[in-house]
Amino acid sequence: MVARNALKHGIFSKNLLINDPQGGEHARDYWQLHAGISEHYQPEGLLEQLWVEKTAVWMWRLSRVVRCETGQIDRALANERSDLQKVRAKTESPETQELDSSPAAILDDLLIPSNGDLDKLLRYEQAISTQLDRALTELERLQTRRQRLGTPDGNSTKQSH
Repeated sequence: MVARNALKHGIFSKNLLINDPQGGEHARDYWQLHAGISEHYQPEGLLEQLWVEKTAVWMWRLSRVVRCETGQIDRALANERSDLQKVRAKTESPETQELDSSPAAILDDLLIPSNGDLDKLLRYEQAISTQLDRALTELERLQTRRQRLGTPDGNSTKQSH
């Protein structure tokens, strides 16, 4: 079951961009994010460029977690509306009126997924945040080192004989 999670929501999918027509992601959006990060950090040398790439990837995936959560909430709300419409269509009983009288309680329940999906999303978010923090820390470490040594790759210009 865990092996299918990547297929279900795409958070850790093999390909960075989801190309499905129903929920596809656009390469230009990713590259705009990448360009913004690159502009901010002004990477020099291969290692800094690689850490900028990793940062962009983890930020992209983190935004996918948020979209996934939003989608789950939207689906739960749509299902609830559909269920209420079915109940109303069958009968106009006091039971239906009671459901209508507490929409805030229903909404609160729907905003927190109850079938373990929230736990999964929180685990994914934590894993992605950890990787993003690591990428940013490493990129900033390399840049500090480069600035201290005054070379693009962070290596001293002195050669040993």
